[in-house]
Amino acid sequence: VDAVQNVIDKTNDFTYAASTAKNGLKALQDVTITPGKPVKVMLAQRSKTLNDAFETVGRPAAFEYKYDGMRMQIHYDDGTIHVYTRSLEDVTKQFPEVKEYLQNHIISHDAFQNRLSGTPPSFVLDAEAVSYDAETKEYEPFQTISQRIKRKYNIDEHRQQHPVEINAFDILYLNGEELVTKPYQERRGILDEVIDAEQYKLRLADQIVTADVDDAETFFDEATERGNEGLMVKNINGQYKPGSRVGYMLK
Repeated sequence: VDAVQNVIDKTNDFTYAASTAKNGLKALQDVTITPGKPVKVMLAQRSKTLNDAFETVGRPAAFEYKYDGMRMQIHYDDGTIHVYTRSLEDVTKQFPEVKEYLQNHIISHDAFQNRLSGTPPSFVLDAEAVSYDAETKEYEPFQTISQRIKRKYNIDEHRQQHPVEINAFDILYLNGEELVTKPYQERRGILDEVIDAEQYKLRLADQIVTADVDDAETFFDEATERGNEGLMVKNINGQYKPGSRVGYMLK
């Protein structure tokens, strides 16, 4: 049952899971993430206090801004791009700037090129996209970016007025290798390596790693003062569990 659920979580395809199951347990276990097929996102449990968060994820823990934006899963496979929402809706057409961001800040980055080793470039990112006012550069609430998600026409006009910044916080797949079983701290290190960050384009989510509750409280205050919703708290050794609330990630 777990093996079947794992295939569903990694492919979002019940038919594929059923047909694979006919070939036995080994076939199910061999299924990996495939760029272009949306992966169920890992979900966060709630924590009322920072001390409770430490008790759940351990010390030290990674703390990141909880942005007031849209969860964005980004797939790249040798020039083909797909953008999915948290509910795995394909919104690629609504966010044309993502292609530009990937090309300028990952694909052409030397560190990424050095990791290719003859394989076609491919990756899957987990991120939070936040819109901002093109003139004032002030970040905007979720309601603004939600208008883009639903938009069918005049997308370019809305994009010019309210572009998005992508804050990447995890990488699930890179150049033929599934990364979900690697510790979170290692995945974050890979993410840091392959992204040539630029504010208002593509960057890493703001983060600190600490075992001190006072440091975490200061970071929480900083996050909320900047208009964010709070913090995400992560087990630095945790795996990425698609579709699960397993205590590796809290909000």
